[in-house]
Amino acid sequence: MFDLKEYEAVVNKYGTALYKYCLARLSLNKELCDEVYNDLLLVLYKKWDGLDKSRELGAWLYRCADRLISKARSQRAKYQSKLLSPDDCPEPETQSTLDRYFSPKTSTSQQLEELCQRLSPEEERLFRLRYMEKATLESISSATGISYSTLRLRLSKLEKRIRSIVGELFEEIS
Repeated sequence: MFDLKEYEAVVNKYGTALYKYCLARLSLNKELCDEVYNDLLLVLYKKWDGLDKSRELGAWLYRCADRLISKARSQRAKYQSKLLSPDDCPEPETQSTLDRYFSPKTSTSQQLEELCQRLSPEEERLFRLRYMEKATLESISSATGISYSTLRLRLSKLEKRIRSIVGELFEEIS
């Protein structure tokens, strides 16, 4: 059974020393140290019931800290190895490739109409009710005769369809 007072006593006893240990091992990287230390406290919390507190709890905590530090370092190294230099980054696309869709001449209503033209009549009706008229699910359900759970499923599928259509529109532009 988890005992909060006993847990706090362990954290008070080892916490400061563990934090300093992590900070020193992580080359004074405070942000990474905070992450590792919080992960360490979480591991302690999760394993609390299975721990033998009469044994060397401090040694176990330091071993856990070493594993977490090693994991954090390797994840950081993977991240940093994938960073590009500014010279390696591609040039940004010019505004002209997106003019058709984002042109000041094209209003939001025109963009929505173009989207609606690509939807089936049923999808268009649901789209207009939910996203253009901002109707609640309950009111749409009663207006269309579609059960609430079925309506949620259809709206979820509609959102995926809309994402697909918007992706197609962007592909046509570029």
